[in-house]
Amino acid sequence: MKRCAIALVVGVVLSCLATAAPLAAAAARTTPIDTCGQEVPSHVTGVLQNDLTCPTDSGYGVLLDRKAHLDLNGYTITGGYYAVS
Repeated sequence: MKRCAIALVVGVVLSCLATAAPLAAAAARTTPIDTCGQEVPSHVTGVLQNDLTCPTDSGYGVLLDRKAHLDLNGYTITGGYYAVS
């Protein structure tokens, strides 16, 4: 009985570690954003490097793919038809 319990605990811990490692690596992926019209890929965080003032006739300031994130880093985005899409 004791061996089964230990094996179960070890299995659960290994399963959790196998799941957490890729998530931590994905969370750490960033890309700098310093010009209008940049795209942030899926599962990546775009980090604004400066204020963006985009042309009013442009489509977007920053385009976020599915499950991408944007860290404004204290800066702003103005202009564009959509500031963030």
